[in-house]
Amino acid sequence: MRIFAPAFAVGACAVQRAASLPSSALLAALTLACVLFLLASRYSRAWRCVPPFLLASAALLAGYDWAAWRAQMRLSTVLPEALEQRDVRLSGRVEGLPEPADDGVRFVLRVEAVHSALPAGVAAARFPARVRLSWTSAYRRGSVVPALEAGQRWTLTVRLKRPHGNANFGGFDTEAWLLRRGIRATGHVRTGQPAVAADGISPPDATLFAARAWIDRVRGGIARRIDAVLPQRPHAGVVTALAIGYQGGITRADWLRFSRTGTNHLVAVSGLHVGLVAGFAALLGGGLWRRGVWRGRALPLRWPAPRLGAVCALLAAAWFVALAGFGVPAQRAFWMLAVVCAAAFAGRAPAPSRVLAWALLAVVVADPWAVSAAGFWLSFGAVAAIAFATTSTARAVTPHDAAVPAAATAAAALPASPRHGPARSPAGPARRAWRRAWPHLAAGLGGAARVQIAVTVALVPAGASLFGQVPLLGPLANAVAIPWVSFLVVPAVLAGVVLPAPCDALAFHAAHTLIAWLGRALDVLAAPGWAMLNVAAPDVPTLAAALLGVAWGLGPRGLPLQRLAPLLCAPLFLYRPAPPGSGEFRVTLLDVGQGMAALVETRGHRMLYDTGPPMGRTDAGERLIVPSLRVQGVTTLDTLVVSHDHDDHYGGARTVLTQMTTRQLLASLPPAQPLWMTARDGGARVTRCRRGASWRWDGVTFEVLWPADPDAGAAPNGMSCVIRVANARHTLLLAGDIEAPQEAAMLRAATPLDATILLAPHHGSRTSSTDAFVAAVAPAHVVFQMGYLNRYRHPHPQVVARYARQGAQSYRSDRDGAVRFETHGARLDVMAYRRNLRRYWMAAWPRTASDAS
Repeated sequence: MRIFAPAFAVGACAVQRAASLPSSALLAALTLACVLFLLASRYSRAWRCVPPFLLASAALLAGYDWAAWRAQMRLSTVLPEALEQRDVRLSGRVEGLPEPADDGVRFVLRVEAVHSALPAGVAAARFPARVRLSWTSAYRRGSVVPALEAGQRWTLTVRLKRPHGNANFGGFDTEAWLLRRGIRATGHVRTGQPAVAADGISPPDATLFAARAWIDRVRGGIARRIDAVLPQRPHAGVVTALAIGYQGGITRADWLRFSRTGTNHLVAVSGLHVGLVAGFAALLGGGLWRRGVWRGRALPLRWPAPRLGAVCALLAAAWFVALAGFGVPAQRAFWMLAVVCAAAFAGRAPAPSRVLAWALLAVVVADPWAVSAAGFWLSFGAVAAIAFATTSTARAVTPHDAAVPAAATAAAALPASPRHGPARSPAGPARRAWRRAWPHLAAGLGGAARVQIAVTVALVPAGASLFGQVPLLGPLANAVAIPWVSFLVVPAVLAGVVLPAPCDALAFHAAHTLIAWLGRALDVLAAPGWAMLNVAAPDVPTLAAALLGVAWGLGPRGLPLQRLAPLLCAPLFLYRPAPPGSGEFRVTLLDVGQGMAALVETRGHRMLYDTGPPMGRTDAGERLIVPSLRVQGVTTLDTLVVSHDHDDHYGGARTVLTQMTTRQLLASLPPAQPLWMTARDGGARVTRCRRGASWRWDGVTFEVLWPADPDAGAAPNGMSCVIRVANARHTLLLAGDIEAPQEAAMLRAATPLDATILLAPHHGSRTSSTDAFVAAVAPAHVVFQMGYLNRYRHPHPQVVARYARQGAQSYRSDRDGAVRFETHGARLDVMAYRRNLRRYWMAAWPRTASDAS
């Protein structure tokens, strides 16, 4: 199992990295090969290394087959293209917990019936079984969004679209997240025809969905109790997260505090929390059973109390995992507990590595997409580090080492010899008890410290690869936070869950107070600017070297050159993607939806042009731009350009200015715009865009072409800051939202407009990109940045055709995701995210004739 489970997980992981799924014939052939490998590993004994190799190969094929088959089944349901953005009438039940959103609520609807006519050739069975909807009052002024609960059945008129998310280098993959949850369409509830509740909450029945709906209603009831007890309290979201696993209510301040100190794993229901619940249930159940009598005979004589305690622990853990929403860390802890309980019933004591392997296999079989979640790697990595470190420490203890404490204890117990002075009076009972307890206490504290250091060190490569951040004070913060949360906060939260009113209010208030005290301590640790080290996501050799260094350093003491193991981890902190060469530039046009954002890099400088739109409670800066830049190793911006005063261009600017070191703000904004003050407060120079301004970085020239007069008072689009970036061979033109009058004005002024790469003006609107402008620029590549199925219908088909007639290669952010261009002398390298880093769940393009470029 130690070989089979990791190889099975690797096979499932290979599917999640594949650009396309294998055919049914190939899957059948791989299944046959898997069976042959299993048989060969069972009966081959020629060489000792052959059976493990054959078993690993069989497991690899089995994991790949299983994940690919599950993916084919899930992708078999798809929203017909003809129904996108059209009114569809559905009946279904609310699944899971509805989440508060701006002016409304988001929820998952389990579809039971489609009342609208389906396109010809589309079977009802292929319609998505789950859709994610938003229900807000924005679509009809004065409308009221009803209070939704899990299990309610509704008949809704909705508008749907296929799963789609922003696709950026190093960014979060929303489409993979939706696929893992079985959500095959998203949309919003229309308010033109009010939705009508069919029959309210239906009573539970024997179906799995009804059981899950009942659990979700219990979770929702707990969340409402916490909200009622802790209204508008700053850490109420953390209490809710520890109670039911829902993290949507955690404030940005708490997330920042936990992230900077490396304690964000504590706000999730972890394996330690599951273990505490299971341990308490085992003690309570076993203790009561030992004292029970039935028909004059003690209950332990009828069934051993340890076995009953194991059953109680397993049932309590299952209930707690269900209450927590079946997160990967909680699932891992449950399956490990199940393996231990099964082994106890069989009279065996399995090794920790075998227990972890069984849990790994169970999690991946149940959810092959779990391998793409950060929590999967962090959870299993932490437990593997604990097992490895404790096993290594145990192996490192020699008989001589074990004899020293025993000899010292025996010598201390002997009375003093008369030759060495008068005998001392016997120590009191308290002192003797302390002397006996101190070695065990010291050993326990030392072991806990070693485990904490091992876990923190082992997860550094994963944190750098997944998040591009390493909290330097993480070990110290976790040394305080882990016992505080696990042994004080979590018991208080669980007490609030199980106690009736008004006792639950006392427990929840106590938990909130404990979290507030912990927050003050974490604020002290998060205050230094160096508390969080931002690193670039490492490449494969750097990550492999770091993992080898961690394993070598945490291995048994006495390994050769073990003190040099940290040198293997050093490249992890020093790694940066290769910058452009001298006189060269690289531009990444990000996918930020209906907005603009472009990063221009030279050998030693960085410029960000626009920052995307606001996105509900957050913005493109926080959700997309800053994480993507950090993963690429960009922590400082020499210049931030805000092209004009429209929120789809400056929506994320405040986040960028506050979370990244910015030396200069160059903008075409009115004087009263608050961003000027935000930039000054952060120490950045502020400059208004004006034609004629220019500068040179590393052999690359930057020139502002528009506006001619920043005080002209024109409409915001007409004041867009147009920047031309040029080296000896290639030119980039960032055109903002200029329209036909500005294009004509630049042509009349004989402004040089020719460019190899063009960011299409105004997202490809028909009010821009005139024939004369397109002919003057004559781009080889044109990029349209806009949202998927946006309401403005950008880019306009006539504009797309205009660039095609000019011979330009077109790219669209909704179709291609982020697009990166890098110059190498006369050569220009192009990488489009959805083309070059394609995954099997991404939609095939072009979808319609109007999308073709």
